[in-house]
Amino acid sequence: MIFDGYLSTQMDNDVMFKQLFLRLVVIVLILFSIAALSACSMTVQSLNNAAASYCKAGRYDKAIEEYTKVIQKDPENYEAHINRGLAYDHVGDIDLALADETKAIEINPNQFNAFDSRGSIYLEKKEFESAFNDFSAAIALEPQNASIYYNRGCAYYIDGIFSSAILDFSKAIELDPKLTSAYYNRGKSYEKASRYDLALADYNKVIELDSSATDALNSRANLYDTAGQYDLAILDLSKIIQLYPNNPNAYYGRGLTYSDNKQFDLAIADFNKALSINDKYTYAYYYRADVYQKTGQISLTIADLNKVIELGDNTDLSQKAIDTLKTIR
Repeated sequence: MIFDGYLSTQMDNDVMFKQLFLRLVVIVLILFSIAALSACSMTVQSLNNAAASYCKAGRYDKAIEEYTKVIQKDPENYEAHINRGLAYDHVGDIDLALADETKAIEINPNQFNAFDSRGSIYLEKKEFESAFNDFSAAIALEPQNASIYYNRGCAYYIDGIFSSAILDFSKAIELDPKLTSAYYNRGKSYEKASRYDLALADYNKVIELDSSATDALNSRANLYDTAGQYDLAILDLSKIIQLYPNNPNAYYGRGLTYSDNKQFDLAIADFNKALSINDKYTYAYYYRADVYQKTGQISLTIADLNKVIELGDNTDLSQKAIDTLKTIR
């Protein structure tokens, strides 16, 4: 009985050791799996970090390569699809961008970024109804996000639905009162709707928030010019020139205002300056010719009109130059 007991005890110990060994093996395998997953996670994170750095540096082709590696390791990584789609969009591969954003939505239909990004791509393709639908889906998921209302407002503006654009830009401003681009584009929408006083108020607000906002300065100058407030227009255009003294468009714009105000010598000086910066500025030649004609300088008028025709980069302006020459000759 003692011998049998010894055997029984020995067998129990063997079983116990086997169980302990199996448990140890399982623990080792679990730890190995955790380590492998951690290493994989670290690899994915490092690839994402590298891709983000490439995007920040404008090297979108390299970013695409890194995001592709992420997707190969983790095909359900919807954020990588979103970001690769944005990178594809930057390099002009719109169809691949669209495919990535669509895949991101399939993986996670509750992520507003993918709808917002795909809406922007549809807008590039001028598929307005699809763009509206995606921006609306993004808004439903993230109703307090000003930028989505702004993006949908831009879509309405480009499609010529100015009343809806105004509503969306207004909502964006309500959510983010310092969003200058929303004030500016609402101002442009008001202009399109012939509500010039409201457009002027929005341009004023942009300039109040950012005194160097050249788009708003130029748009306000155009409103002043149209209203015959030439001195105010010249002040705004002069501000642009002060900010960007080598910008030919600013001199050209101020030259037009001087011409409208019958300050022809100053207009010619500004057109001259614009042409000294860009000697292929067709519009500057054409409107300098117009001023020359108004001041009786016919030979100079003919020379500038011939230059417009010679450059030939604007069919409508070339035809106007030809028609004007016929009346002179």
